[in-house]
Amino acid sequence: MKPRRLEVILSVYRAERELREVLEGYLRQVETDFSIVLADDGSGPGVERIASEFADRGLRIRHMWQEDRGFRKCRILNRAVATSSADYLLLSDGDCIPSRHFVRDHLEWAEPGRYVCGRRVMLGEEVSNAILLGELNPFEYENPIRLVAGEARGQLRHAWCGVRPPRPIADLMSSRPRSLAGCNAAVWMTDLVRINGFNNAFEGWGYEDSELEARLAAAGVRSKALRGRGVLFHLHHQSNFIRTNEDLLYLEQERSPVEAVSGLRETIAECVVLDDPA
Repeated sequence: MKPRRLEVILSVYRAERELREVLEGYLRQVETDFSIVLADDGSGPGVERIASEFADRGLRIRHMWQEDRGFRKCRILNRAVATSSADYLLLSDGDCIPSRHFVRDHLEWAEPGRYVCGRRVMLGEEVSNAILLGELNPFEYENPIRLVAGEARGQLRHAWCGVRPPRPIADLMSSRPRSLAGCNAAVWMTDLVRINGFNNAFEGWGYEDSELEARLAAAGVRSKALRGRGVLFHLHHQSNFIRTNEDLLYLEQERSPVEAVSGLRETIAECVVLDDPA
């Protein structure tokens, strides 16, 4: 069974120049039957304007926003999921440029009872700045020779993630398991609903992906690696985040829950109360 409708959920927070490059990547996908939702954790009005601009250029795109009250990625992801009519969700970030086969690769890798785990090529600071200044076309790195040369020169890391071998080799490479990373993953809507979505208790940066994966596994949903396909190019940026939630992750895994105590259903209930004119 293949997905009926796919929606890309992009986690975004400011970084408007990066987001523009990312959306340019979605404009050039070989697969065009998909939509995008920007799950915006409190950016200013610039992100909404970008969404409107790219909608005018042909992307099926919408914008979900919440007030900036610290890192609350899980809550805004739940809001995006709650308003989606897709049966298959592709999770990524607003600083990860998709290769032109990115969406199609995920559609081809989709399998009932599985969530898909991909990775990204890490672009260095110099290369990223050149892309953002319009001096370099990021899609040149879809050429494997350019990729390998870039790593040899120290311009990027994990070039092997971007090499696209013949499908039988990609299948063989993908036979080894891989952990979930929220920048490049896909999950069926039914499986996400079954575990009550993302865990709202995870506020602050860190470990929300590991906790989500643990609950999917507890629900009997198996992982499926994506290697040799579905490449993303991550733009370099400085990060001020300090990893938190390690103790919370330990406690949640000790409980071995399937459903998040506060997750998708609770977020929907909050939105109903906020939207109630009474």
